[in-house]
Amino acid sequence: MKFSRTLVVLLVGSAILSGSCVPLGGALYQAFSPVSAHRLPATATGQVAATRLELSPGHRARIVVDVDVETASVQEETLATTRRYHARYRIPLYYRVEDASGRAIVDARTFVDWRDDAGDFSGREREASLIERDAMLDQEGGTVTVRAVFRVFDVPADGKVTVSAEFGADTVYGARTSAATLMVEHDIDNPATRVVLGVFMLFAGFIATVIGFVLVVARPIPHAAMAAGVNGPEAAAVRQLAMLGHLSALLGFVIPFANVLAPLMLWLMHRTRHPYIDEQGREALNFQLTILVYLLLAFGLVLALVGLVMIPLIAVFQLVMVIVAAVRVNDGEAWRYPVTLRFLR
Repeated sequence: MKFSRTLVVLLVGSAILSGSCVPLGGALYQAFSPVSAHRLPATATGQVAATRLELSPGHRARIVVDVDVETASVQEETLATTRRYHARYRIPLYYRVEDASGRAIVDARTFVDWRDDAGDFSGREREASLIERDAMLDQEGGTVTVRAVFRVFDVPADGKVTVSAEFGADTVYGARTSAATLMVEHDIDNPATRVVLGVFMLFAGFIATVIGFVLVVARPIPHAAMAAGVNGPEAAAVRQLAMLGHLSALLGFVIPFANVLAPLMLWLMHRTRHPYIDEQGREALNFQLTILVYLLLAFGLVLALVGLVMIPLIAVFQLVMVIVAAVRVNDGEAWRYPVTLRFLR
């Protein structure tokens, strides 16, 4: 590969590596930025009148409820030196979201239930993420402010929706709602897509940068004729150094990317000593760079679950091939890894 091409690989890798900051930064900003919301207070009877809203088309939204709960029913938890009380409540909630034509986008009958927060509400599909705050409780009960976040839904193409809701009476624990507010949080994007893209770009850019760097520093060097092959007076030391170049890649199982960096350092230090060390150092680097490419492809297929199977198989293949290479090189064989991309020739 010509030097100009290796420089292009290095620059492209660096650009992709830097570009990964865009999706990752966007996901981070989204995670910490405030969410836009429409607040719809409930009446004294627990009803939220049908309200027309205009949301951002093409985005997602979700229903969030804030409820001030008064209850005389508590769950006692004894700690090492203190006692803690959990408010118990099961408040029915019916909410409906319609598009402009009256078609239901969401039509849900659910509960704001204290067991969602404890995580032991087994057997029920959890619709809400529940947070409790400002709790003032003792053995006789008390008050707590509850926030329940329900599943997201897709906003219709015109962005127009009608939202209504009704809070019911708690017939299980006898809790009462002194105040309730329903919020429609909108302009919600899924950060998972940005995170996956950003991490993929991060690894792809790093791998391309490593490959470019290796290709830049791995320019051919002249060798004296190898008249004695690997059977001359220094044969044992030469074979051991070449074998060590392959085995050093196993550090990658302990230190990230050491599978490339360790063989690279050994090769750069000893490649002028003997053509066999130079040849096998290039072969070790070619194989380890190929492993990085395979892992990058596997990571790209993680969402399809195929990558979850590929990653351990690649790791096993890498381990076996390195051990085989070390044995063959110690015997003085001109070893060539299978299914390997020849970055260095």
